[in-house]
Amino acid sequence: LAGVVLVGGVVPGLAADRDSARSGVARFDAAVDRGVAFITSHSDDVHTQELTLAAYALLKAGGDHKKGLIAKGIEKAKERALVVGYRGYDHIYQCGVDAMLLADSDYEAHLEPLQSIAAYVESAQRLDGSWSDAPTSPGDVSMCQYGMLAYWAAMRSGCRVSRDAVEAAANWLMQNGNTDNGWGYRPGTTNGPGKGNSTHNMTVAAAG
Repeated sequence: LAGVVLVGGVVPGLAADRDSARSGVARFDAAVDRGVAFITSHSDDVHTQELTLAAYALLKAGGDHKKGLIAKGIEKAKERALVVGYRGYDHIYQCGVDAMLLADSDYEAHLEPLQSIAAYVESAQRLDGSWSDAPTSPGDVSMCQYGMLAYWAAMRSGCRVSRDAVEAAANWLMQNGNTDNGWGYRPGTTNGPGKGNSTHNMTVAAAG
C-alpha cells in the first residue's frame, strides 16, 4: 500500500485524472499498477481497520473518491471521527490515515471530521509532546509521525490546530534523537525494531 501511495498509478476504472498520478518512470508505474490491481481484486477481503489505508492508496493512484473502496473508506473515516471514536493500539495511526484521506479527497466537505480528528490527536498527546499506545507507555516515534500527519492534513484543510501542540511534538523529536543523528523506535528504551538503535524507518518518520 505504501508504494501505491508514494508513487501513484492506474488501472482501468480509476478516475479520469489518473494520468496525472503517474510518475513517468515505467517500472514505478508498473509496480503501482500491480498494487492497485491487487487491492481492487481483494477489496472484499480488506479488514475494517485497514480500509482507510487501502482507500488512500487508491485515491493517490488516481481513483475516484465517490466510488468503490475509496468511498467506503471515506465513510469509515467520517464514522470514526464523528461517531465511533479512536481507541486501541492503532488510534493515532488511524487518525493520520483518516485525516489524509479526508483532506485529499474533498477537504471542504470534510472540515467537521477533520477538526474532530485534530482535537482527538491533541487530547491524546502526552505532556512531553509525544504520542504512544497508552498513557504510561514510552513515547513512540512511529506514532508521532502519524500524529503530525493528522495535524498537517487538518492544518492544510483550514482546521484549527494548536501551534503549541505542533511545536511540542517537534521539540520531543529533536530532543530524542540518537547520537548518530537518527532515531530509534521508542527513545530511551530497547523496545521494538533496532532495540533503541537508529533505523532507516524511524529516522525518516522523525525527520519527515
